[in-house]
Amino acid sequence: MKNFAVICITISENHGDMIITINGTTTVYFHSQDKGICDSKIREVVENKGKFLVYARKKNGPFIYYGRTNNSQIIRDRQVPVMEKASIDQRLKISLIIDDHLPVEVPRIFNDGCKFKKDLLFHAGLRNINNEQIIPHDGRDLVGVYCCRI
Repeated sequence: MKNFAVICITISENHGDMIITINGTTTVYFHSQDKGICDSKIREVVENKGKFLVYARKKNGPFIYYGRTNNSQIIRDRQVPVMEKASIDQRLKISLIIDDHLPVEVPRIFNDGCKFKKDLLFHAGLRNINNEQIIPHDGRDLVGVYCCRI
C-alpha cells in the first residue's frame, strides 16, 4: 500500500505556513496542528517518500491546488507531547518541493457547510459528488491534513 497525504494550508500570519515560488519551483513550509493529532501520519508519509497533494487558501476563501510531490523532509520534530497544545515553534514542521507547478483554483461544487473543504476533497479524488468517501481517509472536515493509503 502506498501512503499519501492531502495538505490544506490556510495562509495567515497566525498559522506560520508559507509558500514561496522561485524560478518555477515552489517550496511549501507546513506546520502540523497544535495538538499534533496527525503528526505520526505526516511523518510516515515523509519517511516512506509518499506523495503529498498541496492545497492552500486565505481564510474563508476557496482553495488553490499547487500540485503533488514526494520531495519532502522534516525540518523540525514536535517539541511537546502529542495532545499537549503547542505553539507554532513547537509543532512538527515539514518542507515540500513542487517543481513546475501551475496554481489552479479548485472548482466550486458544494454550497453547504465546509463547502471549500468538500470541494478540495472532491478535487483530490477522496470523495465523490455526493460527498461520500471513495478513498478511505481521516473523515473530519475541519482538519488540515487527510492521510490515506491506496
